[in-house]
Amino acid sequence: MQPERIEFPTDYPIKVVIRADQGLRVRVEQVFCRHFGPRAPEGLTERHSAQGHFISLTYTPRVEHEDQLRALHAELSAIEGVMMVI
Repeated sequence: MQPERIEFPTDYPIKVVIRADQGLRVRVEQVFCRHFGPRAPEGLTERHSAQGHFISLTYTPRVEHEDQLRALHAELSAIEGVMMVI
C-alpha cells in the first residue's frame, strides 16, 4: 500500500526542533519568510523543552507544491543547531 499523496495547495504543519538560541530562531524565521512570505503570528506554535535547551516550532504555511517543501527542508536541515525538521 502506498502512502496517501498530499493534495496541493494545502496548509501543511512543519515542525522544526532547534537549540534554544534567539539568533537561531531568527535564522529559521528568515528561511520560512523566503519560502512563504510574511505570515500571521497565529501560524506558529512554540514549545520549550523541560530543561529549556530546545525549542519546538510548528509552522503551518500554505504550501503550493512538493518542490517547495523539499527546498524548505533542505535549507532548514543545513542550519547548524537545527536538530530536526518534520
